[in-house]
Amino acid sequence: LEHDRAASRAHVVRAQRDAAPRAAAAQVFVVLDETTVAGGQAVRGLTLNEVRLTSRRGRWRVTGWTVIPGGQAE
Repeated sequence: LEHDRAASRAHVVRAQRDAAPRAAAAQVFVVLDETTVAGGQAVRGLTLNEVRLTSRRGRWRVTGWTVIPGGQAE
């Protein structure tokens, strides 16, 4: 983004965790309100994202993040 003089910002609109997380892993669905600016143009929209987490020694760590194409982010 820096090379292209672009910027991206996002705010969490909603988050929903997996109804049945395992002891050492969890999955969270996050809706973000994102704005990306590049080349003098801005693109804004809601995106649905899947976040995968694992727990180790009592701390949670993000181990995966995927934007769900065509996800129903409302």
